[in-house]
Amino acid sequence: MGGGEFRYPSLLPTGLPFGVVRVTSTRLVDLENRRALRIIEKPLLLMEGTITDELHLAHSDAALDMMMRLKETCRRFNGTFTLLWHNSHFLRELARRIFTALWD
Repeated sequence: MGGGEFRYPSLLPTGLPFGVVRVTSTRLVDLENRRALRIIEKPLLLMEGTITDELHLAHSDAALDMMMRLKETCRRFNGTFTLLWHNSHFLRELARRIFTALWD
């Protein structure tokens, strides 16, 4: 890839075993040509829908607590906290409060 137009993908497969989380950025490698690429991957650490919908915590204090623990764990390992928050989740006041709390 030239020109760096696709420099920070977050959703590419990591190649790590299931359940292993990487919180730091990593330069991707072209395995076929055995060379480092100019692409730096920043792993996606939190998608609000996983906690609010899949874990059925909705936009609650329990959801905020879980998100804050993920953020703190990332910080403890000097990682980059990468968040995917869907626009439709800004419609609820409690969701906006949780989003804002994550950046304080």
